Amino acid sequence: MAAATERRIWLPVAGTFVLLCLLVWLDEIVDFPHLLLGAPRTPINWREAITETALIASTGLFTVSRLIHSITERKRAEEQALEQQRTLAAFEERERLGRELHDGLGQVLDYVNVQAQTVETMLAAGQIEPARANLRRIVQTAQEAHADIRNFILGLRAEDAPRQDFWEALRDCLHQFHTTYGIETGL
Repeated sequence: MAAATERRIWLPVAGTFVLLCLLVWLDEIVDFPHLLLGAPRTPINWREAITETALIASTGLFTVSRLIHSITERKRAEEQALEQQRTLAAFEERERLGRELHDGLGQVLDYVNVQAQTVETMLAAGQIEPARANLRRIVQTAQEAHADIRNFILGLRAEDAPRQDFWEALRDCLHQFHTTYGIETGL
């Protein structure tokens, strides 16, 4: 596609210079001033024709080379801008993932901390069974957090999550909240 675009740009320019060279030679052979304006006929001046042709050809080559250089520089700049956009997008995605990991893990650690302190208080008060129940929730939360982080790091969270409608996802979230925190919720 890019090569076709380049050809569409530089071929007409090159063609124009070739046409100018042909006109110089045609002028020498046909003598346009004599033919069109009735001026006195001039003899063919091959040296002048060759000089003019060389001048036009060198100008044409210079113009086409500058045009190709300009196209190449523009492509290089576009590729560099695209690479910078990709790098920035990857950096932003890493930052977003880091924030999500930090936020999620921070909440889990806060929960585990509060629950561990509660267990400690329960044990000091001799409440063994409620302390065991809290410890089971702490273990379950830690295991779920570990699995979430593993899936998150492996990039499986979004790809492997089954697609479900909003209400089903909300029910699952509320059930998970009830299981984790022991607080009953409803819709």
